[in-house]
Amino acid sequence: DDWHMDGKDPYRTKYVDDTELNPVILFKARLKLGWSTSQVLAVGDYFYVVASTPNRDNLFGLSRGTYLYRIPIDFNFQGNYSRSQQVEDLLKKGARWVRITDYVQSYSSPTYDPVTGLFYVGVGERVYVVDEDPFTRKPYVFDFNARLTASPLMVGNDLFAIATSTSKNNGGRLYLVKGLGSGRVSFARWSVSTLQNAEIANATKTDGDGIGVGVNYRDSIRQGRYAVFDVKDNGFGSKPSLSFRWKEPFTAETGVAAHGIYYGGNLYFAEKYGGIYSLRA
Repeated sequence: DDWHMDGKDPYRTKYVDDTELNPVILFKARLKLGWSTSQVLAVGDYFYVVASTPNRDNLFGLSRGTYLYRIPIDFNFQGNYSRSQQVEDLLKKGARWVRITDYVQSYSSPTYDPVTGLFYVGVGERVYVVDEDPFTRKPYVFDFNARLTASPLMVGNDLFAIATSTSKNNGGRLYLVKGLGSGRVSFARWSVSTLQNAEIANATKTDGDGIGVGVNYRDSIRQGRYAVFDVKDNGFGSKPSLSFRWKEPFTAETGVAAHGIYYGGNLYFAEKYGGIYSLRA
């Protein structure tokens, strides 16, 4: 009884009439594109989302694989539309897809670079590059030899921080990759741990050239770590640099399984026991 209850019930839930919202939220459509954990990006007149399908049981009847979809924002949806009518309207307004690979699991959301008009998509153990116009996959691919569980984080001109999970040889690494969008790749990396269940959930951009990363240990209550790095872009053809901003990583009570946020000069992140930390970056 001594804690704030927004929802006025023990579960702190409540319902709001749509007409009270501004703008009003209305259901528009449910598009069966495939299995996805990807966030949806809105770029110009389109939504972009990554989804995987094991067979042709999807809206566009696509074969097995992982795709980056382009869906027009202004498509029509009527309850009495047939599937063919819905597909026809979507295609007429610019719906397209790019087949990334035949691998059917992706844990990464697409990242968009508005300067170059390129999308960066992590699938399996690789990051692929897709051109916005024409909407096609470019030949540039970077293989990390370790499962990706996070989206590429843009930290500079064709410079990305990309986190990996377990591989056969290490327990997760943070990569700083330069030149992936142009095919002139050089990179630096930081190894998290030699333990097979170690992983980095994602990187968080801080002030200037800083990035923060949290370390988790899957299926374990082992103490987690949080570190902040300074990134230095040494130009195309040269290896970028990673250096610790703090003397040593901060130790959390248990693993940091999700990326943090940067606000007002502080990094905020949570560990698996539910503790929330605020650290001066």
